Amino acid sequence: MWLSKLGKGVTAAIKDIAFSTEATQRMHHLGLSIGQEVCVVRPCHGNSPMMVRTNGAYLMLRRCDADKITVKAA
Repeated sequence: MWLSKLGKGVTAAIKDIAFSTEATQRMHHLGLSIGQEVCVVRPCHGNSPMMVRTNGAYLMLRRCDADKITVKAA
């Protein structure tokens, strides 16, 4: 399941990040890495960005980026 498809309040673990190596590293530095749990604070609606929480930090992700992150609902 893609991160962009999760609803508000859903917690999931990241299974895969399908970016280039450089972009995957950037996501890792933001706190998004394989095995990391994320919680959706505000889901995607249309083309609006989504807000997720991980390790106490809040991140805004574009829908196109959230579509490249595979998760497994907890």
